[in-house]
Amino acid sequence: MLFKKRFLLKAVLGTILAGAFTTSNVLANSVEASDKLDAYDFEGFIIEGTAYYGGMMGNTGYMGNMLNNKNIMDIPMETTSIGQEGIKTFAMPGNELYDALTISPAIRQSTSSVGLRGTYTTADSMSINGVSGMVGDTDMATNFLERVDILSGPNMVFSGSTSNTGTKSGGSIILQSKKAKLTPQNDLDIKYTSKGRFTEAIDVGRRFGDNNEWGIRINAMHRDGEGAINDAENNVKNVYINLDYVASKTNTNLLLGYEDRHKFGGSSYWRPQGSNSSTAFVPKAPDGSYNQLPHWAQKHTKNTIVVVNHNQKLNDNFSAFFNAGYRKTEVPLELGGSTNNPLIFNQNGSFSGDFKYTNIRTKATKTEKYYVGAGVRLNNEFKNIKNELVVGVDRSHHKDWSGKETKLINELIGNIYQNNYWDVPSYTVDRNMVLKNKRYVNSISAVDTMRLLDDKLIIMAGVHYHEYQPYGVSNGNAKKTDSFSQICPAFGVSYKINPNFMVYANHAEDFQTGKVVPSGKDYINEGELLDPDITKSNEIGFKYMDKKFLHTLSFFYMDDPSYAENEATKYYGKEGNDIYKGGVYSVAGSIDDNWDIFGGIGYARRIWDKNTDPIKQGRDTDGIPKWNGSLGAIYHAGDNLDILGRLTYIGKADIYYGKLTVPSSTRVDLGLNYKTNWKDTPVTLTAMCYNIFDNNYWLTANQGNHLKASDPRTFMLSAHFEI
Repeated sequence: MLFKKRFLLKAVLGTILAGAFTTSNVLANSVEASDKLDAYDFEGFIIEGTAYYGGMMGNTGYMGNMLNNKNIMDIPMETTSIGQEGIKTFAMPGNELYDALTISPAIRQSTSSVGLRGTYTTADSMSINGVSGMVGDTDMATNFLERVDILSGPNMVFSGSTSNTGTKSGGSIILQSKKAKLTPQNDLDIKYTSKGRFTEAIDVGRRFGDNNEWGIRINAMHRDGEGAINDAENNVKNVYINLDYVASKTNTNLLLGYEDRHKFGGSSYWRPQGSNSSTAFVPKAPDGSYNQLPHWAQKHTKNTIVVVNHNQKLNDNFSAFFNAGYRKTEVPLELGGSTNNPLIFNQNGSFSGDFKYTNIRTKATKTEKYYVGAGVRLNNEFKNIKNELVVGVDRSHHKDWSGKETKLINELIGNIYQNNYWDVPSYTVDRNMVLKNKRYVNSISAVDTMRLLDDKLIIMAGVHYHEYQPYGVSNGNAKKTDSFSQICPAFGVSYKINPNFMVYANHAEDFQTGKVVPSGKDYINEGELLDPDITKSNEIGFKYMDKKFLHTLSFFYMDDPSYAENEATKYYGKEGNDIYKGGVYSVAGSIDDNWDIFGGIGYARRIWDKNTDPIKQGRDTDGIPKWNGSLGAIYHAGDNLDILGRLTYIGKADIYYGKLTVPSSTRVDLGLNYKTNWKDTPVTLTAMCYNIFDNNYWLTANQGNHLKASDPRTFMLSAHFEI
């Protein structure tokens, strides 16, 4: 009955929206969109979308606001573009962004983030429409996204500055918002997941003006209810509005977004106990449907973003650009504690699966980020050499506030092999915020791209200067401390042996801002801001692209500062270097008219180097599997029916300096899409089962001994209405 009421309500809402937004659409001066590309022409200014091989991986890559979209065959680095269909179909509900990113074999899911070429990559180091720092949390919904672009390897010279602490050395992850298409759009989505989670979403788009130069795209979503984990909820309400204006010399985009997320319960991470004991071992992974946190443990997040992009053509050879962003993330309530505690084992080799959930407390926090950048592009041709020079300056700013934490309970004892229930504690929240952190980064970047030999040879050379200014904060008052600055180069070259096959190589150095010591893990220097450092990377690769297939093969070597915990002193800081080396192969395309495939495999080793601890020196770092990959297929069984499948593999990983090994794991997702009509309204029905065999396995950290239980089998039914 509840489903029927929701369904009827949203159907009526969709009908009202359709009527409200119905207008005459003047297409006389526009080019009709092709079957594969969303392309249209505004007085000579052409916007062209991406063709997706196998419906998943695109033929263009977005290289940040310095260089914009480029054909993949012109980019001298590994690049992956994941389309909207991949995000919608192959991402487990409630875990959409994490799961969608793993379509790229360079990325694997970790305990609290994703690993890009083995490096720790958080939401804070991602960007929206090329503006860094605009992603508040990887739990964010993805209903407003058109695509995700992944640039592997250090590339700050292309993406500009970021005030994010830590590292982006693995690469850049750029989320791009949906923009209005030529065809009027009134889409309604109804989705049911597992035990009782409902999602309702609308997607409305229109273009206006004599030449359709104005566009508006509105995405809104509501989600609530229990998911696949018992008594766990990840409730979301959001609205994103994208406005754009495109004329012969102007291209402007404004994205406004607000999201309210309230998360209750769920899974958590732990670590095995007694690594120095002869009986130490990795326990069997628990059933992923068990709620390992108190059902009242929660985090309420409110996220507001404003992102502006503007490009202005001044003449045939000269143009300028401007980008800005603002994000405010408020957490009015976080109720939980530290889970950095070992599982309890018996000395006879059996295990109880007990754990301690300690320091239960409440807190409230707020973060604000600002970004502003501008630059110019100069295109010219000299003696058959095409040249594009881009120069940009930018500034990013970061502030954190928090209220006083209130400790409630010392510890709770639970068990990973059962559902855990504890009484709700009485609590209050101090929302009198005090400034805790402040920093900014200024940068100047220049990139010169030269095309020679009829565009067969492309040489890209860049340099960037970054100035990093942290502030010391005491009692809410901020004072400047020592500033840090560095000039770093980047270089890339590609050569097309023929129109379909190219080879490339690159070298890049990246300035990494100081890492903040993580909280909630009992470090004695928790919250301390560490000094910045430099990352150096080299890569060679090959790309093959024709009408049916896109192949990429790359090999990389990277030297990155290493951060680790001293287990004796519980101090967290810089400890030698990490050496990354490995390779990634990805493929997407159509075998024939009935079969599309996509996926690939990645190999990565992360080795401790120049480490004063002889136990670590020369050893693979903890938690990093050497192998991971995925393989997906779409079988077009008929004009209206598609059968979908995806296999995700994560290899075994050593922890505790090789003393323990976490087994490999495989997840299989299966489903189908069926297109039909309901009272002349096109409808796409989708049924998916994620982790169809309900495999229980451990996810490992990007560097450490922590383990997190995998997601359980999850069912999803959805209906997509094109009203």
